[in-house]
Amino acid sequence: MSYFDYPYAWTGFTRFLFKQPLDFGAFNRAINILTNRHDALRSKLCQRGFDWMQRILPQGEYSNVEYYDASGMNENQIDDAVKELINESIKGFDIEKWPLWKIIVLKVSESLFDIVVVGHHLISDVLTNNLLFKEIWQIYHSILAGEEPNLPPVKSYREFVEIVESEKRAKHKEYIDYWKNMFPTKEHAFKIPVDFTLGPNNEESSDIVEFTLDKDETSAILSKAKTLFDSNVYSILLAPLYRMLAEQYNQSNVVVSHRMHGRDVGGNNVFFGTAGNFAVNFPMAVEISPNEEWTDLVRRIRDAFENVPMNGLSYDVISEDLPIYMYPDIKLTPIRANYLGNRDLPKLDVFEFSKEGMDRRYSVPEQKRISVIEFFFSIVDGRLNVEIEYSKNLYGADTIKRLGEKYIEALKKLINFVEESTVVPRLERIHTGIRNARGLLFDKVVVITGGGRGIGRSIALSMAKEGAKVAIISRSIEQLQQTAAQLQVLGTDCTVIPADVSKMSDVDRAVDTIIKKYGKIDILINNAGITRLAAINDIEPEEWRKIIDVNLFGTYYFCRAVIPHFIRNNQGKIINIGSDSSFIGYPL
Repeated sequence: MSYFDYPYAWTGFTRFLFKQPLDFGAFNRAINILTNRHDALRSKLCQRGFDWMQRILPQGEYSNVEYYDASGMNENQIDDAVKELINESIKGFDIEKWPLWKIIVLKVSESLFDIVVVGHHLISDVLTNNLLFKEIWQIYHSILAGEEPNLPPVKSYREFVEIVESEKRAKHKEYIDYWKNMFPTKEHAFKIPVDFTLGPNNEESSDIVEFTLDKDETSAILSKAKTLFDSNVYSILLAPLYRMLAEQYNQSNVVVSHRMHGRDVGGNNVFFGTAGNFAVNFPMAVEISPNEEWTDLVRRIRDAFENVPMNGLSYDVISEDLPIYMYPDIKLTPIRANYLGNRDLPKLDVFEFSKEGMDRRYSVPEQKRISVIEFFFSIVDGRLNVEIEYSKNLYGADTIKRLGEKYIEALKKLINFVEESTVVPRLERIHTGIRNARGLLFDKVVVITGGGRGIGRSIALSMAKEGAKVAIISRSIEQLQQTAAQLQVLGTDCTVIPADVSKMSDVDRAVDTIIKKYGKIDILINNAGITRLAAINDIEPEEWRKIIDVNLFGTYYFCRAVIPHFIRNNQGKIINIGSDSSFIGYPL
């Protein structure tokens, strides 16, 4: 915090329509349960000397929902009112006071509500927004049904902080050495000239230039390139960025800062099911050789990421002990990259989203920007979208447009290289059975039960690498989020559905959700299964029944639910996975 300027007003919001009657009492209770479930939602900041500390408030009764009646207003009036309420909420956030997040509900009619969730980035990030949205409505519907919310155990944000501090104590010198070796002196920073200085680099001066690839070019990146380079999408997109910057500014050592989710501390310590602000920014230098093949460059970038301690968290962890020229990352490079993954709007009957209202960043005009030029990469409607955000006080639009055009030009050279490298003569392809260049499962929809971990997760990743759209199902939302994060890195269109396969209603709801989103199911993989090895007198009938319900009826329920869709489409495949316990006798 000491590196940035007050008022530390980095915030965001998501706005959507809820197209059903809303029970205010049940909704308030759902929000209170959610607030007590995630300790970061009960946090505020306090200053001790020159240091800022995050304080977690005790569990209790919390209310941060504001209700308004907009039933007598037209659409334009509602939009103006919502914008004003968002501005008031954001300006009202005080980092030293709770709450740092708020929900605004406008009643448009008895069955239509305009809802906005506003949060300070000190306690939330994009993954948190998605997590909270799912859990709010899961809790709400459980309350309406008169049931206790059935949510999986969640790791606390406090646990994350404690693990990070433990890593810092254990490997402090190792981390210092890593970052000092990457940037031995201030001459190792990547500098590019500004066009002019018309004012500060603040939010008021920010603007965006946008570029889009067509679907075929995007498909080549998401399928052929991943296979050819044996790499995730982000490293592939970065290769032409590093090369373009080297050529444009005649510097062989290029530094780009990277915005990452920060939820994987290493050592199986992952926090995808936990609310909080985990996002980190860290710089990475890459030496660019003019004649290096794309394959080598992509793989060097991929390997460089794998070698960053704590997946980038280490840069923030030891920031106070780094030389002054090295922190924050804006001192080492004006360029930041941020891969947002698939950004298609959710298509749900009960909710309606818009691009303008989905995960929007907001800061007060005078807030200092924490980057100079930022490249945002996302996949929207099957197309790669590249947005470049910059300060109009430092750069002219023509400069940024030229950078974008040069990047796209370099990216298309990479795509051409991929196409040329994957061309196989027709007869050779027929005789050798070489996979379709787009992937064997391009545009197929694959449903995987038990997709949150283990074999199910491995299957999901394998299917994704072959170009499939993947729907993963499990009772554990945290495990699903972990798998989804790995799929997102691959650029996969992924749907996460928490469900209990032993409940036919859950299965039917899951299949309906998939059909509504994709319009079809091509492959069902019944992978979910549980077991318990025990003598017959040591296992209770309820446990035995649960094993039968999951392993037998779970498979039956899903087959029963998807077969009508297979019949309608005249095709479909079912893979039922069993255990070697079917062939081995165990003593009773």
